[in-house]
Amino acid sequence: MTKQFTFLGVKFDCSQALAHGVVHVYAKDGRKTSVRNEVLSILADNSLPPPMAGKLKGKTQLLSGQIFGRIGRAPENALAKQQYGGTSAIGDHLRRSLTLLIAIVDLVEGRTVYLEPRYVAPTVIYSDASYSSRNGCKLGIVIMSPRLRKPLGLVSVIPDAAWKTFGNKATYITQGEAFVCLLGPYHAPAAFVDTDVIWFLDNVGAEACFTSGYSADTSLAAIVSVMRIVLASLNCRVWWEHVSSECNPSDGLSRDGITDLWSRQQDWDLKQVPCPSWDGVNDTPLITLLRTHANRAAGIRTHFQGHPSTSASSKNQW
Repeated sequence: MTKQFTFLGVKFDCSQALAHGVVHVYAKDGRKTSVRNEVLSILADNSLPPPMAGKLKGKTQLLSGQIFGRIGRAPENALAKQQYGGTSAIGDHLRRSLTLLIAIVDLVEGRTVYLEPRYVAPTVIYSDASYSSRNGCKLGIVIMSPRLRKPLGLVSVIPDAAWKTFGNKATYITQGEAFVCLLGPYHAPAAFVDTDVIWFLDNVGAEACFTSGYSADTSLAAIVSVMRIVLASLNCRVWWEHVSSECNPSDGLSRDGITDLWSRQQDWDLKQVPCPSWDGVNDTPLITLLRTHANRAAGIRTHFQGHPSTSASSKNQW
């Protein structure tokens, strides 16, 4: 039996299929190098004709569908606009997207496909946020993981300084509903390493952003991109799902914090935690963000390997 073969630009390594029940999937030899060199040439020439943008988008879509996953979709919006925009000039949005594409090509390896069922109970998460001009944005999240001693409820508040990076808006509730998701991997990383997650939100806007992987709003796009990088670096796969506000168990935490009466009646660990810092994130080079999270995730994975029941909150390395 042929242990390796290439089909439609994708290389399949079946050498461990019988012994270990896994198939490794990679881009065919030279494909990633070709895409990388093409993007570098485009950036050097500061020009991307519409027909070439369409071809490059097709190549990235193939790699995303087979190798990169949803994080590979992030550059597609800018490439689509360039394809139909009628100009060869490269704007700032497209330049950033092409830089992201290079980072993805450099850092994302192949994909592993398991041939047999490998059921492990998923981590279930509910998150919520509340916003008012007087009290700002309060965050609440409930994490139910087999790796935790009991469900973990986390509460935080986005500091006023963070709003400066979100722009001038009538309300920041959607930004808050997206930002609260960062509390999970920031304060309980072990619940996210090498695991599947079912994540419930009651805000349709934030849910749509995470499901699609991007947003036309720059502040939401930044939050979603960082969240995608964090999840990818932890090898965490998330299914985003909607829940009504009335059925969201994190609703009380996002309004009254750890003093919420109903939450205190549950058998949960409740903690007030600091909000993840957003200082300088928008100005940090993308490749630095990717490598930083990859390195930290490797340290977290090493620390918790073999200790699935360890409380993640006991050692915050994020």
